[in-house]
Amino acid sequence: MVRLSQEWRHKVKTACSPYVAYGKERLLTNAEQLVLLRETVAHGAHWRFEALGHSMRQAIRDGDMVTVAHENGDPKPGDIWACRHPRNGRLVVHRIVARTDHGWLMRGDQCLTDDGEIPPDALLGRVIRIERRPVQRLRRKLAARLARLWRAAWHRES
Repeated sequence: MVRLSQEWRHKVKTACSPYVAYGKERLLTNAEQLVLLRETVAHGAHWRFEALGHSMRQAIRDGDMVTVAHENGDPKPGDIWACRHPRNGRLVVHRIVARTDHGWLMRGDQCLTDDGEIPPDALLGRVIRIERRPVQRLRRKLAARLARLWRAAWHRES
C-alpha cells in the first residue's frame, strides 16, 4: 500500500472533480492519475491503469491495461514512457523518439507531430506491461472464427 504525503493528499483532494462510479470502482481524472502515478512510482511501486485514447494504437489500444514502473536508466528511443505533457500538463503515455540537449522528444504512434521537448523531471516511468482487454481478445477470436466459417462456406459454393 502506498501512503501519500500530506502535500499529495491535499493535491489529490483539490484535483478531484465529479466522477462516475460503476459499482465500487472510481474513474480518476487525468490530474488525479498524474498525481497518484508520480507518488506511486516515486516510492518504487508499479502503477496500473486503463489507457484511454488512440494516440498509441497499435502498441496500446483504447481500454488496454498499462503498467508503469520507476526506471533508473536513461530512456532509449523506442521505449514507451509516461510523462507530464509539457504544453498542457496532462498525463500522456507516448514513445521516446530522440534525445535532445535538455530532455527527450516523444510522440504517439498515431500522431503527426511530437509532444515537444520533455524535461527529465516530467518523465514519470517506463511502460513495462500492456494487457489487452479480454473483450478485444474475444472479438479477435470471434472475427477469426467467422472468417474461417465464411471461407469454408464460400469454397463449398464455388
